[in-house]
Amino acid sequence: LEKNQLIDASSVRTPMFLGLTSYSISVVCGPLFAMQLYDASLAVSQEIAVAIAFSSTLLFVGIFAFVSGNLAKKVPLNKLIAISCIIAIIGELTAANSSGLLQFIIGRSIFGAGAGMILNVLDTMVAMQPDEDQVTQGFAMSSVGVQAGRIFGVGIGATVMLNFGYPGVYVVSSIFLFLLLVTSLLLYDKHNLPDATGFVEEDAGTTFLDFVKNKRVIGYTLLIVVPYFLCFGFIEYFLPLAGKGYGMSEQEISYIVIVFGLIAISFGPLLTKKLMSIFNSYIVLIISTVVVSSAIIYYGFNQSILGLVISSLAFAFADSFFQSVQNIYITQLPESIRYGQGSTLAFSNIVIGIAQTGQSYIFAFAMIFGIKSAFLIIGIGFLVLTVIFLILNLEKKEQVYERSSD
Repeated sequence: LEKNQLIDASSVRTPMFLGLTSYSISVVCGPLFAMQLYDASLAVSQEIAVAIAFSSTLLFVGIFAFVSGNLAKKVPLNKLIAISCIIAIIGELTAANSSGLLQFIIGRSIFGAGAGMILNVLDTMVAMQPDEDQVTQGFAMSSVGVQAGRIFGVGIGATVMLNFGYPGVYVVSSIFLFLLLVTSLLLYDKHNLPDATGFVEEDAGTTFLDFVKNKRVIGYTLLIVVPYFLCFGFIEYFLPLAGKGYGMSEQEISYIVIVFGLIAISFGPLLTKKLMSIFNSYIVLIISTVVVSSAIIYYGFNQSILGLVISSLAFAFADSFFQSVQNIYITQLPESIRYGQGSTLAFSNIVIGIAQTGQSYIFAFAMIFGIKSAFLIIGIGFLVLTVIFLILNLEKKEQVYERSSD
């Protein structure tokens, strides 16, 4: 690259792959390791204790995604991602050496802090590209990196679990984080990345309160993102426990998650490009949420290994384009451009982190109080919220049309 020439947004695929490999390597073993560390003397049931361990990581992902959005105003992005990797490595090594559930929760919380910062920095690198095609391509390639990392991470995790047990998974995770650290140092410097400080300060024409009070931002947050990532607990929390309950091995559960990722990486870019060429981004989000809702409802009626697999595969197709289109939708809103796209992504990531914090509790309570009725409520409830989101966006389109006619 020439001096001061921005690196291609597609380059985010490699660091995102390494980051998601590190995160996904423990997707299957996380709840199972927490169950193993559970002490009957704790004041909560095993299901809730495992949910707390699971959600602590996601809570810190969300909090520190937001923190990194503010840090980006003061610290260059290339330095911020290096600091984030070091924090995440410390967390994984702490978890690997856990002698009890409390230490495991602390370690995973530290990892979540680093992971949240990494996620937001990489998203910001893409969102701040000056060319809209680069933004779309960058988020599509970011999604490919996410899905490839998910596949590879789960596959490696299954092998490590078999040979080195649960603690070994977190040691290997820290190795991938170290590779991410080295890769980011080699790829990025302050000259080939967007200037987060200048961008945020120049475009921040809307206050935070004005931004979060906007109807489209509220709709995106409460009607789409929060329920979607709550439902994603079906894959990240419920799938390993349900599979274990059916007598499946860790390796067999891992195969489902690997196929999930293969579908997403194989069809994601194609579906994203095709759907975005036909529909507005909010319609594409709605297509995804309808599929997810239907998958949840279907499993409620068909509680079996087959039902688990079919629902997971349906979820995979929906997720293959949801997460890239979600970023495109929120960063291209006029309100987001005025507020600053880096700050917008930080807000979006903390919302996602908070939503993910609750996903384990929802599915834990579903397992305690009855899966069929709980899944029907979750699925139908999400469909209702999706209809409201559609109405909200149609109203906005009508208002724009009326103003243009005047």
